[in-house]
Amino acid sequence: MSGQVTDFTRDAVGDAMGRWSGRMGAAGAVAEEVETIALWAEAEGLEQLVTAFAPVGPTATALEALEARLARSGIALVRVMRDWDAAAWPHATHGFFRFKEHMPELVAGL
Repeated sequence: MSGQVTDFTRDAVGDAMGRWSGRMGAAGAVAEEVETIALWAEAEGLEQLVTAFAPVGPTATALEALEARLARSGIALVRVMRDWDAAAWPHATHGFFRFKEHMPELVAGL
């Protein structure tokens, strides 16, 4: 990824942590490596780790690696896809304007 993408992502995570710290408690460090996350999950005695569903891209690739690593320790990785995302995802194939054609039916389904 480009430095701009990496910087944007790091800053977005930092912003979210700052905004939500009052509701989530101390977030601690941000872990970017699969092994770091797996070691943390093991140390906490987790049985499962829940994350948002990422269908494609570098996050999806990282989650696949994390799932394999956690499985070696008997920890399940649960990826949650919201109903809205599941309904919209099949239409996200050719850019915004083709997707836009399906917005009325998606919004009606809310």
